[in-house]
Amino acid sequence: MNNLTTFERALLAEFESLAEACARSGQVSADTAERLSKASDHFSGQIGMLRKRQTALEERLSAVTTALNEQSRQTLSLIKQVNALLRERGN
Repeated sequence: MNNLTTFERALLAEFESLAEACARSGQVSADTAERLSKASDHFSGQIGMLRKRQTALEERLSAVTTALNEQSRQTLSLIKQVNALLRERGN
């Protein structure tokens, strides 16, 4: 180190500074990658729960729709029967 010229010392100092910045940047990148991985896992779990909830809601909606359709069919049948009775009594 003592045998280096002023210019070489300046270059060495610049290189050391760049190497240190690169090492810090690598650590920041690794930290960011870890946080992104954790966030990805979290949101994947949330999406999975939302999908299950959506499936359950769709199944419930289908059951309610089926029940309402059956109720409508029975109501229409009852109306037809009442109208038939009214016509029968009217004659």
